Amino acid sequence: MPEARVKPTSRTDVIRAAQLACVLEASAEKPGNVTPSHDFDDTSYEDMLRSGLALGAELGRADGRSVGETVLAAVRASRGAAGANTNLGIALLLAPLTRAALEGGPLREPLGEVLRALTVDDARAAYAAIRLAGAGGLDEPVEHDVRDEPRVSLREAMAAAAKRDGAHDAGDCFPDSEAPRLLVALVIWPGNDYHWYRKHPDCWGHKPGSTDARNVDSSGKVITNPETCDRGPYTEFTGYMLIPKSQKVAA
Repeated sequence: MPEARVKPTSRTDVIRAAQLACVLEASAEKPGNVTPSHDFDDTSYEDMLRSGLALGAELGRADGRSVGETVLAAVRASRGAAGANTNLGIALLLAPLTRAALEGGPLREPLGEVLRALTVDDARAAYAAIRLAGAGGLDEPVEHDVRDEPRVSLREAMAAAAKRDGAHDAGDCFPDSEAPRLLVALVIWPGNDYHWYRKHPDCWGHKPGSTDARNVDSSGKVITNPETCDRGPYTEFTGYMLIPKSQKVAA
C-alpha cells in the first residue's frame, strides 16, 4: 500500500486558521475579558476582531523570519488595528506553531525543532513586542526582565515566566512521599471512551476493560511508545502526565 501523503499547509491555510482562532477566542464569554457583551474602556470587541484579522496576516509570513520577529510583527499589526494590547498572548503562542505548520506534515516534530532553535535574538524581538503591547504586570523587576537586554533564549525566558506564574517542572508537583511519580499517557476513542497507558522500566502497559493488564498493543506487539503503537479505536493521543504513586492505575 503506498504511503499516504500529507497535504502541505499553505500560507492561506495558516492565515485563515490564525484569524479564526483569534475570532473564536474573542467571541467566548469569559469573566474579566473583552467579549461580545463586554467592552473595556480602551478596547472593544470590534477592536479584538480587527486586530485578530491583522495578526493572522503576519503569522502567514512566519516561515520567512524568526519566531521573535513574527511575534513583534504580529503585535505591531494588532496595535495598528486596535491601538491597545489585544493579542500579545496569542502572538506568542501561535508564532512558533505557524512557523512549524508552514513546514508541512505532522506538527509535533517540526514544532519541537522550532522551539529548540529559539535564540537570544528571538527573545530580544519578543521583549520589544511585550513592551510595545504595553502588557500589564511589568512594574516589578523580575528575572529576565523584558526591559533589559536578554541573556537567554526566548524558550528559557518563557519557561522562567511560566514558573513565576505557578508552573512546575515535571516531578516537583507532589511531596517526596509520593515519589517515585508514575508516567502515564492518556488516549481517546472519539465520542466513546478514554484509556490510560503506564510507563514501566522497559515498556508501557495498559488494561483494556475488564481484561488483564498487558504490555502489548492491539497488534500483539510490545508497547515501546504509546504515541505510535496500535491503539485500535483510541485514535487521539492526548499527552503524557505524571501522577503520584498513591494513584492507582492498573497497567
